[in-house]
Amino acid sequence: MSRLPSPSGRPFLIAATALVVGLLTAPRTGAAQLIPIKTVPVAAGNQFMIFPSDNPGLGGVSIAIHDRSLDGFVNPAKGGRITEGFVSGSPGFYDISGDNGGARTLPVSAAARGKVWFGGGAAAFQELDVGRPDDFGFDLDGSPLSRSSATNLYLSGYGGLRATDSGLSLGVGAHWADLDGLDGVKLLYTPGAAIDQTGHMLDVRVGLFQAWQDGGTGEVLLVHNRFEMTHRIAQQFWWAVPEPVDPVDPRIGPFPRPRPPPPRVERDETNTWGVHLGYERPVGAAGWHLGGILTGNWKSHPKIPNYDIMNIPRDPGNSWAYNLGLGLAHTGGPTTFGVDIVYEPIWSDTWVEAEAPVTTARGRTIPVGDRTVENDFRFHNWVLRTGVGRQEDRWGAQLGLQVRSYDYELEQMDLVALTFRQQDESWLEWTPTWALMARFDDLRVQYAGSLNSGAGRPGAGFADVPRAAAEGFDSGTTFLAAPRGPLSLQEAKVVTHRLTVTIPLG
Repeated sequence: MSRLPSPSGRPFLIAATALVVGLLTAPRTGAAQLIPIKTVPVAAGNQFMIFPSDNPGLGGVSIAIHDRSLDGFVNPAKGGRITEGFVSGSPGFYDISGDNGGARTLPVSAAARGKVWFGGGAAAFQELDVGRPDDFGFDLDGSPLSRSSATNLYLSGYGGLRATDSGLSLGVGAHWADLDGLDGVKLLYTPGAAIDQTGHMLDVRVGLFQAWQDGGTGEVLLVHNRFEMTHRIAQQFWWAVPEPVDPVDPRIGPFPRPRPPPPRVERDETNTWGVHLGYERPVGAAGWHLGGILTGNWKSHPKIPNYDIMNIPRDPGNSWAYNLGLGLAHTGGPTTFGVDIVYEPIWSDTWVEAEAPVTTARGRTIPVGDRTVENDFRFHNWVLRTGVGRQEDRWGAQLGLQVRSYDYELEQMDLVALTFRQQDESWLEWTPTWALMARFDDLRVQYAGSLNSGAGRPGAGFADVPRAAAEGFDSGTTFLAAPRGPLSLQEAKVVTHRLTVTIPLG
């Protein structure tokens, strides 16, 4: 098995596989309900972190600890647990080391409740920095690259009803994102290319939440998520030709200026159906709680982009992802402590369909629409989260740590060349978190931060770019050559800072 103690070198090229880099698209707040699939240790920031949280410094511990500000956005039925309405602003930013980009986000959120109803909403504007431009980068019009950032808009809302006598709540919620850019996508194409991204994400949720008189709770959540992005890629490796040697000679006209190859278009589509079950109850001595979760996702990938740095072509695919988690927490008195452990088995199959008849190495013809490459993935991922916090009347502090272990095996069958390849990859990502809180009579102020390490940012050399990149890609080509230059995954750290100001509504 290939271990990645530091994310660099050619193992990355082999590990760059036939799946969407799931953490580029999965909202962090719904991590338990939308299970990310990640095949490349790309460092990605907290682009979708737009919701308020009471426990931002506990390392993501959530199975046996409630978060009244956040829970309604994750499971709309749990919005009935808010004890008072609030209006909140949470400006924040993250930065990726090595001038590899970042983002600045301004979210505004609110929640309210009545005797039987409850609801909340959030909106956020975001400026996404794509990172340091390439030395030879040009935009789609052929002028020097000027667009170094993208603007994204996020809208969310939920509402529901609760029965005061039985403790049962029903809620419905939706999240919408208008996306001009996703963090990390540019890195998956040939350096120097201009990437124009447009797309959206729609997430719809229906939930039930039950609170029993003995302090136990249970929840059921149904999720449907649709993600669609279009990438227009301009492979612009050309240089101006010098003036004619003898411009006076009328027989020699001006040299024609080379024209860039036409942009090719790649689409990234994933549709997810999910179900999430959760249960938590008091155990043992006062203040201790034990909880468990069970989640299932079915993902269909109608179209997966042919990323230039990948050496595996692909078209459609399907994925089945699950998680099984246990959580233990103590919430008595001013101190809160919690620990979660989650196991995530994932199965994914992707393949390539022939766009024209293809002859195999043994002379057999594969007709149009039949498979030419099959990729079979098996993941065994683990997540460990722990955190501790203390809340006094006027101040509070939290510390936490999350460790994610990625481990997968790829079996690839090339039905044209009649070859078989097997590859194992694994790596760890570490994320310490922290938070400080101050309470006033009519105001609450919170600062939270995190540091993610263990992943990196890919790159490729310009010295030996494949001829296909230099001469222009055929937009209908199924098989794309990987860059011949050495690929590397330079270690990168993601630092996030966030300041939240909350005004209670009583």
